Amino acid sequence: MIRISMRILLLLLLILVRVHGFSQINDTANVVIDSSNNVTSNQFPKISYQWISYQIKAKIIQADEDPTNLQIFFVNRIDSIIYLNFNKMGIELLRMVLTPDEIIYVNKLDETFYQGPYDRFRLFLINIPFDFYFIQAILNGVDFPNFEPDLVLMEDDSLLHYSANKRKNSKYELAIMQDVFLNKDSTLYSNEVTDLATLNSIEILYSDYNSIDSITFFQKMKFIVEDEDVEFEGVLKNIKINVPGPTSIRIPKKFRSLTAD
Repeated sequence: MIRISMRILLLLLLILVRVHGFSQINDTANVVIDSSNNVTSNQFPKISYQWISYQIKAKIIQADEDPTNLQIFFVNRIDSIIYLNFNKMGIELLRMVLTPDEIIYVNKLDETFYQGPYDRFRLFLINIPFDFYFIQAILNGVDFPNFEPDLVLMEDDSLLHYSANKRKNSKYELAIMQDVFLNKDSTLYSNEVTDLATLNSIEILYSDYNSIDSITFFQKMKFIVEDEDVEFEGVLKNIKINVPGPTSIRIPKKFRSLTAD
């Protein structure tokens, strides 16, 4: 059961790099719209801190299986390093450290590890383009880099609905269709994304926003992956801003290195 759940969790994390996520972090997002309703200028919120850490009380729900509960510990020194630790009932399952140049992955379940560039790491799990900055954006709730901002305001009602039939990433061969719903205070309510190459879809929802040291941040998130019939629910605890956290990782000598054969 744990092995299956960890595979699904890794799949979710990698699928999420497709998501063009953004939400209010410090200042209210200001979107200027021209007469044709195309978004012509975007002032998306910026990360205004150097460190952030939090714990996620996570539940993975898969069809025809009992829910799996996990705890995830996340530490991020902005633009420098990301630390992720996955554990179940106090037993560490997986640890990852990401920098802009490399990823280190230590799997305690099958005693394997990987250390090297992102492109080779993708060969071992699922071939989805991602890098340090994609993961950082997702877990801080800000805009992904290198996407063309072709958004259209479709409806201004209780929620602000923005839509794009095609958004392209300038770094990778990646194009998405997207629907974004914002609350009236410019915080993100939901983000629905379809990869136009595979037609795989995911919906990510943020809720329970609160002020942490004058920074507006979400307390809950939920990912729905219809193609895999999987849901991921997370409740954030112990959010700390500008407090350095642990980022170390050790590779046991007996662990087997993953190699691309």
